[in-house]
Amino acid sequence: MVLTRAKCQQESPLVLGLSLHLTIFTVGAVASIGFPLLWPDALQSTGNQFIFGAWTDMGITQWLAMSALAVAAVIGAVGGAYAYQNGPSATVATFDYSYLAFLTVWGFCSLRKYRIYLR
Repeated sequence: MVLTRAKCQQESPLVLGLSLHLTIFTVGAVASIGFPLLWPDALQSTGNQFIFGAWTDMGITQWLAMSALAVAAVIGAVGGAYAYQNGPSATVATFDYSYLAFLTVWGFCSLRKYRIYLR
């Protein structure tokens, strides 16, 4: 994102945000297809059922939640691209990486519920 200010100043933030998500989708699709081809035994393992297990049917509530998360992700990517194009990179990066602190707190709180402690 820091290169956005220097190299992508004239690009539309919408194009940058959508390009980011298209790239993430493509890498995920290639990995989803390639992993079973490279390691077919992993599909039979019982330890990988979280990744390769049967899919659950989604109701309207789940589809609405997925749609809201997708819209929020695109808004965040477009907003981040706009901020890096127009604001000082050091200031924007500070707020951009602040999610790591929140992730740490939420991770500790949620893992604490399951009595998983890092020692």
